Amino acid sequence: MDPEAERFRRLVGLYGQGLFSYLLHRLGRREEAEDDYAEVFMKAWQGWGAYQERGRVQAWLFTIAHRCAVDRARKEAHQRAVPLQTDEE
Repeated sequence: MDPEAERFRRLVGLYGQGLFSYLLHRLGRREEAEDDYAEVFMKAWQGWGAYQERGRVQAWLFTIAHRCAVDRARKEAHQRAVPLQTDEE
């Protein structure tokens, strides 16, 4: 296995449960927490090369998780606020 991929896999093992618990607490629904959990690690993997030891990796991962949860809340609030137009109108 690629050494960077192995390092990243270990990060998932170390912080994955805590990130999932955080997302579940913030979002309140398991399915949404699972979706955002996958998105967090996808974004982290995509940014992994640029990150490389600039600070605490746990804080970096939780920042990504927080932003995913906030983005989801904004999207849901927008969907509730904007009524859908129907053909009957």
